[in-house]
Parts: sequence; C-alpha cells; structure tokens
Amino acid sequence: MGFVMPMHRRDFLRLGTGSSLALGFGGRLSAAETDARALYAKFVPHDKQLDAAWVESLTRRGHPLDAAIGHEAGGIDPEVIGMTVGGIGCGTVYLSGDGRLWVWDIFNQHHEGVVPNQVAAPEGTGNIQGAKKVRERDGANFLKPPRASEHRNGVDARFTLRHGEISLPMDASGWDKVRFTGKWPVGIVEYASEKTPLTVRLEAVSPFVPLRLRDSSLPLTVLDYTIVNPTSDPVEIELTGHLNNPAGQFSKQEARRITGSFGSFDHRGLVHSLDEHADAGAPDAGSMAIAVFSGGGNADAANHTVNGKTSIASGGSAQIRFVIAWHFPNLDTKPIGVPGVKRHYAKDFANAREVIDHFRENEKRLVGETHDWVACWNDSTLPQWLLDRTILTANTLQTQNCLLFDNGRFWAWEGIGCCAGTCGHVWEYAQGHARLFPEIERNIRENTDYKLALNADGSIRFRGTNAGTVAIDAQCGYVLRTLRDWQLSDDPDYLKRVWKAAKSAIRFLVGFDKQSGLDGLLDGRQHNTLDAEWYGKVHVLCSMYLAALRAGEELAITMEDETLAGELRRTYQMGRRNIATFFDGEFYIQIEDPAHADAIGVGTGCYIDQVMGQFWANQLGLGRLYDGAHQKSALRALWKYNFVPEYGSFRQGFKEGRHYAGKGDSGLLMCTWPKGGLREDFKKHWQYAYFNEFMTGFEYQAAAHMVSERDADLVEHGLAIARAIHDRYSAERGRNPYNEIECSDHYARAGSSFAVFLAACGFHYDQNKRLLSFDPVVRSPDGSFKAPFLTSSAWGTYEEQGTTASLRIAWGTLELDTLDLAVFRGKQPKATLNGRETPLGNLTLHKGDQLVLELP
Repeated sequence: MGFVMPMHRRDFLRLGTGSSLALGFGGRLSAAETDARALYAKFVPHDKQLDAAWVESLTRRGHPLDAAIGHEAGGIDPEVIGMTVGGIGCGTVYLSGDGRLWVWDIFNQHHEGVVPNQVAAPEGTGNIQGAKKVRERDGANFLKPPRASEHRNGVDARFTLRHGEISLPMDASGWDKVRFTGKWPVGIVEYASEKTPLTVRLEAVSPFVPLRLRDSSLPLTVLDYTIVNPTSDPVEIELTGHLNNPAGQFSKQEARRITGSFGSFDHRGLVHSLDEHADAGAPDAGSMAIAVFSGGGNADAANHTVNGKTSIASGGSAQIRFVIAWHFPNLDTKPIGVPGVKRHYAKDFANAREVIDHFRENEKRLVGETHDWVACWNDSTLPQWLLDRTILTANTLQTQNCLLFDNGRFWAWEGIGCCAGTCGHVWEYAQGHARLFPEIERNIRENTDYKLALNADGSIRFRGTNAGTVAIDAQCGYVLRTLRDWQLSDDPDYLKRVWKAAKSAIRFLVGFDKQSGLDGLLDGRQHNTLDAEWYGKVHVLCSMYLAALRAGEELAITMEDETLAGELRRTYQMGRRNIATFFDGEFYIQIEDPAHADAIGVGTGCYIDQVMGQFWANQLGLGRLYDGAHQKSALRALWKYNFVPEYGSFRQGFKEGRHYAGKGDSGLLMCTWPKGGLREDFKKHWQYAYFNEFMTGFEYQAAAHMVSERDADLVEHGLAIARAIHDRYSAERGRNPYNEIECSDHYARAGSSFAVFLAACGFHYDQNKRLLSFDPVVRSPDGSFKAPFLTSSAWGTYEEQGTTASLRIAWGTLELDTLDLAVFRGKQPKATLNGRETPLGNLTLHKGDQLVLELP
C-alpha cells in the first residue's frame, strides 16, 4: 500500500509557485519561521548581480578573467600554495608557490588536517556543536591556511644555484621574480633576478599516469630544473640539493642513534640514504634518499648534499633532475582500525634506494607519460579555470587521506585524519578518481563493500569494517558505482565476480521499499550523509533509489537475469510517477513523518541534493529518470533561493556552522526555507548547522546537473557555482587552491568536480557496449570544441571544427563499436583512420592513431 499524504500537505502542494504560504506541522508560520524567511530574503537575493565580464569568462578560454591557477610573487603569498607532488597513497608532500617542498606528512603520524591547526571562529559567527575552537574538520586550515616556512615536519629539503660568486636559494628569498603555474599534477615555478642573467624553470611532479595506478603510487618527487643562459658566453653552474636526516625530529627518538651515509649507485646518480630506524616496526622507521640524475655529480656527506654540475653554452640551456624518495611502510594502524597492514610500497621496495632504482630503470616512460597526460588534459577549448578546478580535487589520492595497503586494499578517510572507513556516502559523490584510476573503485567494491562490509541481508555498512551502520544513500550508491565500474572496466570478468553481492544490495533496497508498501519510493528511518536519521519520504533518497533501480536493471540485463530486470523496471515505473507528489510547484520537498516530528530533516526546505538521482543517471547514461520540467524548476529554485553572493554577511544572520567560506565568498547553501518550514525542532539538532554551509562536493553535484540540462540559464548557473568555488580557493584570497575542505582537508566528496567537466563535454563512455559519445555543451565562441577524454583503456583528445570531428589517442588502446557524435546524428560522415578511409564500427585505435570524420 502506498503512502497516503495528510490533507494539509495536499493543500500545500496545490498552492503552487505563486503562493506566499508554507505550512509546517502546525499549519501556520511561527515567529521564528517568519524571522528566518526575512533573513533569507535579506542575505539570499534573487538577483545575484553577477559581473558581466565574469560571466563571460565562465566559458571563454583566454578571457582576461579566465583564472588559471598561478601567480607572480609580489601580489600573492607563495607560501600558502600547496600542490601535492607525492605518489598516490604515499602521504602528503606539498610544493609551494616558490618551489619549496613542505608538509612532509610521510612518517605515519596520525592527526586531523593536512597539518594540525585550531583557530578561533571569526568575530560575529558561531561554530558547530558549540565548539569554542574551529578544528581542522571545521575549517581551521581554511581560516588560517598553513604556510610553507612553518610546516616542514623536520625535513629540510632545499636547492641552491651557484655560478661564479653568485649563490641563489631556489625560493622567493633568492630571486626577484618568481612565477608559479599550476598544471596539476605538475607544478611549474619560474625564476628570474637582477642578480644573474640566468633564468630557471622548475617542474615538480610525482609520476602520474591515468589508468596506471602502480606507476602513479611511487613514494617519490621529481624536480626538473632547466637553467637558461641568454648571455654571449658559456657559464659553469652548480645546482645543489640538500636533504637532512629527519629521523631525530621526534623527541621520543632523540636518544636513538641514526646515521646518514652516502653512496653512488651508478654513474648517473648519487643517493643519500638514512639507515633504518633502531625500532624497525615504529611508524617513522624507514629511509629517505636524494639523487641527482644529470650533470657531473658529487656528494658531500658532512653537509648532506648532492650536486649537479654542468657547462651551459651561450644561448643554451641545461636540465638537472633531482629525485627525492622515501620509504616508511609501518602504518599506525590503531586510528585506521585495520590491524596488521603496511603501506603498499613495502611489498615492492625494501628501502628508499630501491625506489630510486626503480625510477631510474623506468625514468623515461614515467616522466614522459606524465607530461603527455598534462599536455593532453590542457589542450582544450574549455577555459583554463574549469580544467584546473575540475581535476585538481582528485589530488586527495596524493595525500594522507588515502592509503593503499600491502594486502592490496584501498582505504581512505573522508578528509585527512577524519571519519574513517572509505565512507560510502562521501566517496559516492566523487567522480575524478573513478575516471582517472577505475581500478580504485573496483578495489573498494571487491575488497570492502561487497566483502568485509556486506551483511547477510544485502545491506552494506557504509564505513566498511570501521562502523556497523547502514546508510540508504550509500546503499543506493553502491549499486550505481557498480554500474560505473562495469562501464569503466577493462576486466571482462569483473561483473561476474561481484554480481551476487550487487544483486543482494539491490534486493535490500527493494525490500526496504516493500516495508511501507511497494511504490517505488523509500519511507522510514534513513541514515544519510548529513549524519542523522531522516524519516518519511526524502526527495534525495528516493531520487537516488530511482537511479539505483535503473542501474540495477541495466546490470541485471547484462547478467541475463530478466526476472530481476523486470521487477526493477516495474518498481522504477511506479516511483517515477509517485515522486511527483513531492513537488511543491517549484521544487521538491521532504514528506515528513508526523510520528517523528522531533527528528531533523529538511521538510519544506529547498535542499541542494533534492534531485541527485538524476546527477547519477547523467554519469551513467541512463537518461531522464522522471519529470524533466520539475527537475529543471528545482535546479532554478536552488539558484534562486540557495546561491549566496556574499557569505560573510549571511553568517552574521545565520551564525551556526563550520567555516568553509568567508567574507566576499559566493556559493550554494545546503538548504534554505524561503517559504517557511524551518522548525525549531530542526535547530535542536547539531546537524542543523550543516544547512548554513557551503560544501564543495554538494555544490559541484548540483552544478554538474545544471550544466547537463543544457538550457542556457542553467548552464550559466552551473558554471557560476563551480567558478565561485574556484574563486573561493584562490591564492589571491590567501587560500591554498589545492585544498578543498569539508570535515577536514582534501575532502573526498570534492571529487564530484570532475562531473562538471564531463557535463561541459557531454561525454559518455561504456566499455560493455563499446560506446563513446560526445555532445559538447560548452563551446568556443566560433562553435569549435576540443577536450581530453578518458576511457577504461585509453586517453586522448576529441575535437570538433564545423562539420569535421577527430579522435586522437595519446595513450593506450580504444576498441569501439559505436561512436555517437551529436554533430553527425542522422547523417553519414566519411571516416578516415590515419589518412585512410575506414568503415565505422569494430574499430581498434592505438596510441598515435587519429580518426577523422567529416561530412562529404
């Protein structure tokens, strides 16, 4: 039997958009609700008054306001910039805006935040749960970003250029002009000074090759210095790299003798290694190494340096490469809650020297393919701000937030050191890591969700082995992520291995639906990502359920289970009709359960995730889930009621909340109650504070959905939301562009940013169907389009010019049966592969191949 709506709620739904009345459980607006409505009207104006030039820059590459990540010393503090330059699962190493390496969180020290930090709340605002201090999880490192000079964790890694009598440290203290350009995973720093005619360019990176996780998870950083001699005479230069012995930094070890030694391992490099810790099992037991890979070199053991020397001809240049590696495999497993595991690199390398040996043997490929990827990603007609922002959130993989165990399992916090267990309803938002390294998501399914976390009834504990709770949004997400896994899998047996568990997860959801009378919607006690149990029929959870039903149907069809596919199809058809009862004429609301009037929820509020199921359907190519006009209306309502042009003022009126934005920042609020309904019962719960916050992972989800709708106003609004985040985290505002924060640093949910990129491209790929599709949304003013793409086995570039389109493979191999390009739908283009005419269908494209299609 379906849900029967109370009469007063039916009356409310008939009022429609134009009504000024909204009803809570009592049927009238309380004084508190009236006050809240007035405050929303004051701080969330319907007219956002966006600057016309700024709006223009949302889509135009090279526009004066196309804000690529970069800076020149003088106007921006380079010390707050922290780009990750270590391997995946290898700890956190930052590159500053002037070329220093810092943070060095590689010694398995447990703490919240990229660095420990607590600060006072800004004047006139509150915090969450009445906390007097803003903790790392509350945004301390947003309010007071860490600085390179203050956070080296005992590691002194520095470089100095010498020629003649001149000695210049390679940071802002030694050079008059320092320019940083961020092309994550590569950081570029350029140096010039009146003290010398020479100029230097640093490129710092850890090998990063999409679709090759092992190559991208090495505990090392590569620093390539290119020195240019513009003079008429040759010059002799020496570039010195210094690495101290950091093992004596911890007071508990001061009495232990740790010796440093040098030794050359071949004619190309010199290594400085630290002897193993006296307590071989201690978390900070291990080794570090520095090597120079070019230039005649020597080592100075007393000063812990290695030197690269070379002569540079007039008008010429020289490159000197340094590599720093580390090997600290012993995890502190108590806070992780997974005993008996080490870091993944323990099984491949015995010490840091072996890491450098491995790099030396694969140097050309590792560095070359990394730079090939960076070139591929940035060769686009899309604005640079969009390219920079939508990929960089995947850098959480390169921080202490993520671990790869020596038993093969991937494990993660939500944000660094906070909320353990690869949380299902946080990581389900993230898209970037799943596209760049699909095997990570398959790893989570096979090693955690469908193994360690799976209950007998098909429910899945959303924190794996770290907690026993089941969350409905995460449960839906496991099904959706399984279909994404299959669409991005190069393993033909993957779905066969996980199908039994996936099927039980789907059946659990349908069984939950049946408890209240099968109607394609969910009702009852539902834990969700806002850390509370919500009751009744919740728009976002029902929307996710509908998406999961469709994904489950697709999986069942693939596995030739027509009985299950038919059951899921019928249940979905009921739900897609019945969810219309949540629509108030302008946006979707929660149908609350009067039996739980004291529970928190959003009720009649305008909630950021209200149509999130469609976001997931867009990721998976599932088409429209339910009423498109209603969904678009809901998205427009989010812009109207939730987008705040100036957050500092808003927090003066709504004081509770954590601190992920400040004065002058714009963004999309989690929830507002513009028509009333903000009940005092909600405010009694500490989770109420969430509704007053900007959280980037949620914002990107809504933004991506808006862009996917393709309507001009929604595309503009979606891009404006994403750009507001980009501006919020700009170095010009004294913030680290590379650290998006929500419940601690480098928060995983922020990886939903990649969905904005996918939406702008109108891209879809399904290896199971051997299908690749492009229908670009964001084009150049002349109508052209060029952007990178990733599949399960290849990456490259897609380009459109008029009635000509091309596909170029930069890495890997791509097999296709169907190439669905919107520009040619209903037409018969001519196709050529590397200049030779070829039929479309059953194509195999290899690295370097170019497929061109054009109308005759």
